[in-house]
Amino acid sequence: MPLIDLSRQTNLTVDAADTLTVNGTLDVNTLQIDSTEVTATAAQLNQLADNIFTANVEVGSNGATKDLKVWGDLDVQGTTTTIDSTVIQIADPIMQINYTDGTANTGADAGIHVGRNGSTDASLIWDESATEWIAGVSGSESRIYTGAAPTYTSPIAEITGTTGGLMADADAVKFAGIASGAEVNVDTNLGYTASTRVLTSSTGTDVTLPEADGTNPGLMSDTDKDKLDGVDSGAQVNVATNLSYTASTGEVASSTGTNVTIPEIAWVNSLTNAPAAYVSGTVAKVSSKNIHDSFHSTGTASDKSQWLAFVNGMAVELAAITSIVDNVNDIDITFNASELDFSLESGDEIMLWGPMA
Repeated sequence: MPLIDLSRQTNLTVDAADTLTVNGTLDVNTLQIDSTEVTATAAQLNQLADNIFTANVEVGSNGATKDLKVWGDLDVQGTTTTIDSTVIQIADPIMQINYTDGTANTGADAGIHVGRNGSTDASLIWDESATEWIAGVSGSESRIYTGAAPTYTSPIAEITGTTGGLMADADAVKFAGIASGAEVNVDTNLGYTASTRVLTSSTGTDVTLPEADGTNPGLMSDTDKDKLDGVDSGAQVNVATNLSYTASTGEVASSTGTNVTIPEIAWVNSLTNAPAAYVSGTVAKVSSKNIHDSFHSTGTASDKSQWLAFVNGMAVELAAITSIVDNVNDIDITFNASELDFSLESGDEIMLWGPMA
């Protein structure tokens, strides 16, 4: 291998620290480094030198990938570091963010943003003003619970109709009261059978409605409705009626209604009719001043309901008496033959009961 005689090369010098200095032009036909021949052209070496000191450094050429291994610290002084790698592996278990030259910068929000093409980015951020970790969609992050209990990490926000989260205690109570398989807004159709008082439900249990009684409310029965229809409007419940009697006048007075005078009922007379007193076997003429004077006034006898008639001691029904007429000197009693079980005969005893004058 050819050697370079440094004593004859005035443009090459080596100092005490074994540093080689080229003063001028050095023509080299073949360059070996650790027995390995350098095959790069002078133009390529010049480009390498220019890149190191004045321009970008590229490893590899024409799109062919090459590895770059740095045997020491890598200090990047630029503003942005872009790494287009599929997998990044870092041996250090703790990454330091917001540091410069190993010294923490002034406190600020810091964390990780995750890009989501077509959607809002996600983030894990240390919120410096709140001194807590937050996470979620960027701009809408929620606090991450880091207390002793519960042991898991979860957003503290409660669930809403549109956003997930923790369940509130009131919602938990409500949820516990919902039966398994319950449906939302199920219509309930009701039906009623009047004859049995059964109220039916299309979604639940039927019930028989009770009738009202003296103690409990309920439906009104048809019997009670008939009774109610028979009660006058404005009628009062259990109003006491006090009665009083005046013996001298025979008047009975009522505290709630009309007074009444009770007539005396007495035996008026009893006569034996003469044969000439009959007319067609239905009319009996009773001639007696006493009977006539017993009437209150002429014509009162026409109210036959005030009198009782007896023939031979047998009562005659009211329907069998057509009329009782006061003829001043005698009384004409006309009988309805179709209602009599006998015919009047001579010698029959006619008796009348009626009011005294």
